[in-house]
Formats: sequence, C-alpha cells, structure tokens
Amino acid sequence: MWLCATALFIVSLGYGVIIPQLPALIDDTFGREGALAMILFCYATSKIVAQVPGGVLADRHGGRRMLIIGTVLFTLSLLPFCLTDNAIVLAIARTLEGAATGLVYPASGVVVATGDPATTGRRVGTIGAVGTAGLLVGPGLAAAFSESHGPRFVIWLAFGVSALVSVLLLVRRLPEGNVKEPTTLREEVAHIKTALVDVWLVALMLPVFFNKMTYTAFQGLLPVYGKDAFAWDTRTVSLLFLGMGVLFGVAQGIGGFLADRVRPARTILVFGLALAGVLAAMYAIPGPAAFAVTFLGYVLVASIVFALALKAVADHSGEGRYGTTFGVYGTLTDVATVVGPPLFLGLYAGYAQTVYGIMAAVCAGFYLVYALLTKGGSGGPRR
Repeated sequence: MWLCATALFIVSLGYGVIIPQLPALIDDTFGREGALAMILFCYATSKIVAQVPGGVLADRHGGRRMLIIGTVLFTLSLLPFCLTDNAIVLAIARTLEGAATGLVYPASGVVVATGDPATTGRRVGTIGAVGTAGLLVGPGLAAAFSESHGPRFVIWLAFGVSALVSVLLLVRRLPEGNVKEPTTLREEVAHIKTALVDVWLVALMLPVFFNKMTYTAFQGLLPVYGKDAFAWDTRTVSLLFLGMGVLFGVAQGIGGFLADRVRPARTILVFGLALAGVLAAMYAIPGPAAFAVTFLGYVLVASIVFALALKAVADHSGEGRYGTTFGVYGTLTDVATVVGPPLFLGLYAGYAQTVYGIMAAVCAGFYLVYALLTKGGSGGPRR
C-alpha cells in the first residue's frame, strides 16, 4: 500500500515542481502564452485519453505491472524538462507525462481495491493523503531552490526520486488483483459500455465531478478574488493554498476511516448537503477571516466526499473489473477539470462574489440528481 502511495506521490510531485516553473522552462518559439496553453492542453488530453485503456490493461495484466510501466514512463517524461527549453519537445514530454499518469491512477485503483473489503477505506484514505502530498512538496521545493539553484534543479531531484521508486516497484511485491483472462476488443468495449450506462456508477461520479470542477476553479479564483476583495498578496494566497493541501491530505484519512464504518454511498449525501451549506456561507458571510474559514471548510468536506466515493466505487466494482471501472470513472470525472475553471471564472467576471452562491446552487443540483439515482439502493455494492 505504501509503495503504491509513494508512486502516486511521485506523480503529484513531478506535476507540482513543473507547473509553477513552466514559464521559466520554455522558449518563445510560439509566444510564451501559446506555448503554455499547448503544453497544458497536451497533458490534460493525454491523461484523460489514457485512463480507460490504462484501466483495461491493469485488469488484464495486473495493477502492479501497469503501475511499474506508468511510473517508469513518468520518470522518463521528466528528463526533457531537465535538458531543453524547446516548446515542441516539452509538449511531447507533457503528453507522455499525462499518459503515464493516466496509467498510474487506474493501476493504483486496482492495487487499492485488492484486499480485505473491510479496510478498503483505510487504503483509499492513506493513498489519497500520501499521493497528493506531492502537490504541496513540489511547489515548496520549487520556491526553496529555484532562485538559488535554477528552475531545473528540483526537477532533477524529482527525476532521481521517481527513478528510485521505479526500481523499488520492480523489486517489491504488490497485489496484482484478479487478472482477467484475455478477451477480444469487442468484449472490452462491451465492458466499457456497461460501465458507462451503470446508473450507480454514474451517480457516484457526480460528487467527484463537482469536486474536481470546483477544486480546479478555485486555483484561479483564489488569487483573483483574494486580491479584489481583501487586497491579499501572493504570500497570503500561497498560505491558503498550503492549508488547502494539508487539509486535503488529513481529510482523505478521515474519509477513509469513515468509509470502512458507514455506508459510503448514503453518507456522501449527508456531506453533500454540508458542502452546499459551506459554499453558501462563502457567499453570505463577509470578511477575509470568515472567507478563509469557510473555504477550508469546503476543502475538508469535499475531500471526505472524495474518499467516500472511491470506497463506494471499489465496493461496487466486481473482481477483475477494478481497472476498467476506475479508468472510466477517472476519465469522465477529469472532464470537470476542463469545465470548471472557465465556467466559474467567467461567472466571477460577471457576478463577483455571487459566484459562490451559484456554486452552492450547482452543488445542490448535483446532489439532488445523486439522491434520485441512488434512491432505494439498487445497483449497490457487488461484493
């Protein structure tokens, strides 16, 4: 479990060290903004595209094997950022990085779901907490060393740690899960279609879709709103992001603990109502301190929902289908990361602080549909 969590940590670390420094790493061949947009698009697209085939491969060949392949490819994708500033080369590297990440996530889902169902929540919480810590450590390393040692120094560090983890994955035994017998392409497509029309699985996507939509939107909203409403400087916003990351990791553990002791699919609805209330409070309660507290409350509740939802997905998925299920789940919910920022930043431009009230209303709508789809509990856990 811990080695799987470390692999996810490496993926988030590599992402975290590159993104803050990306403008300083690329040349001006296509203009700085154009190159940035191209590189970010390549990563997001390849990650979304890779998750379903990555999940199918994890089911057919084992979670451990695909975790190794994904981590090795991710390690290789870091090298160009250490060696060149050519925008085309870096776009190709980010495409490989996104595809590798798309392999790692469903493979880790297979590893997590394999084992005692009574402790799946604990495994989900641990991996979520450790795996996302790289998003904190990465920017921290970049801030600490980039000015004194140059922007590529921390990427070399990430490359070295990633290579070490790849070696450890090769020599240590991790659970493979129930590897499926070889199937035809038509049969695999049929399995994917089944997942896409699975009402229970679609319902479990809704809370995480909303979380990803708002999480990514807040990455753009916080700096802008903080400056406009409270005259916050970069340091204050960075501290709030740091609190967001720490709380996200802690809440994953809390969510995993709860998921092993309650019916996660039903408990999600309770936390969804709390989430809508917190977002409404962000709109209704004025002042910087109140906003910071309610924002961190949003992070806490949304993160617990995330762990509960993953436990419910693992319970619902049958043996030998974990990878496909997590691949479809990750692909469709990741679409929210494309939708969220332009949607809510656009609403902020037109309606200012009212955007948080709109978020609360959208949240209520998502959870209303979730409640209707899960009413009666049909299609619940298969094991």
